[in-house]
Amino acid sequence: MSGNQDKPPQGGLAANPVACSLPPNPDTALRSNNFNVLRLLFASLVILSHSSALIDGDSHRDILMWLFHTETLGGVAVDGFFLISGFLIVQSWRSNPWLPDFIKNRVLRIYPAFVFASLLSALVVGPLGSDPGVYFGQFSGWQYVKSVCLLNMPVVPTVFAGQPFQFVNGSLWTITYEFRCYLLAALLGLCGVFYRRWCWAVLTAGVIVMALVLDVLNRIPFLRWLEVVTVNPVELAKFFAFFSAGGFFYMFRDRIPRQSIWALVAIAILISCLFWARTAEIALATAGAYLLFWFAFARVPWLERFQTCPDISYGVYLYGWPAQKLLLWYLPWLTPWLLFPAALGASCLAGWLSWHWVERPFLSLKRRPDRARLPA
Repeated sequence: MSGNQDKPPQGGLAANPVACSLPPNPDTALRSNNFNVLRLLFASLVILSHSSALIDGDSHRDILMWLFHTETLGGVAVDGFFLISGFLIVQSWRSNPWLPDFIKNRVLRIYPAFVFASLLSALVVGPLGSDPGVYFGQFSGWQYVKSVCLLNMPVVPTVFAGQPFQFVNGSLWTITYEFRCYLLAALLGLCGVFYRRWCWAVLTAGVIVMALVLDVLNRIPFLRWLEVVTVNPVELAKFFAFFSAGGFFYMFRDRIPRQSIWALVAIAILISCLFWARTAEIALATAGAYLLFWFAFARVPWLERFQTCPDISYGVYLYGWPAQKLLLWYLPWLTPWLLFPAALGASCLAGWLSWHWVERPFLSLKRRPDRARLPA
């Protein structure tokens, strides 16, 4: 994520050395993987990345930015979220290719926790980070409701005056892109692309190229007009490129070898490409994606307990920003290394509560197919 004022900032154990591929059976991917660990790790990395950016106003102290000057930990973590999402959403459609069920399940997964976090951000965090009288006097209910319905950052009066990034919950800006990727996936599913793996491969390559081209042409007035009427097309193309790459790894899960030697090659490619902005995005969507899914299906005994733990990562992501901003508002002397553990602990507690009180009750309403309708 970039560190400017108009938008919020954003190793492992070897697998079996015997040649193998990603699990070809969709049920296997659901039952035995490290996705819970990865999602919680990514949410934590976003908080770590923001811990310096929210103090400095930029990302110069972010570890990855300091090393490579191209990417931040938070940005890479969000890319990882989209890779996992693409893998699981393609799997979900192939197991139940019925549009009403698909949309209902996606809405139940995204909206309830988002709406609740937005309400807390607007009605609790906002007043705590400003003069409550002035805040509520300038509060526009219509603008706020509109922003929440569109899954955008809550539109509220200025908060945290004098601090960098005066947003009540800056992490929420990526959620609308996540949901739009779901809608694009549904459209592709209706077109039958999910059952033509080579079409998906061509699509993935095309979207990655399009994302790079749009990034170069970012200053074209037409693109800026599109950002006013919808979302930033450059960001949407980038996120859908990672989403598509995740779907690619699902579609070709029986063809992609999972070996330690290839993981080492991917690490070498990724590190060498991270020094240049243009190659960094391609490497993260390819070599980085390979490393992610290699680890996701690696057998790591001491991580197996996480497979049955509640997935609190969404809540951790939603509440990390407001926790950090409030801590800095009332304890402005905090350093990034003190802010990170304090905010992580608070957001993990909030994520646990969100899972048990908001997310799980709504997810219980999801319709689950008795069996996969079509072969993987």
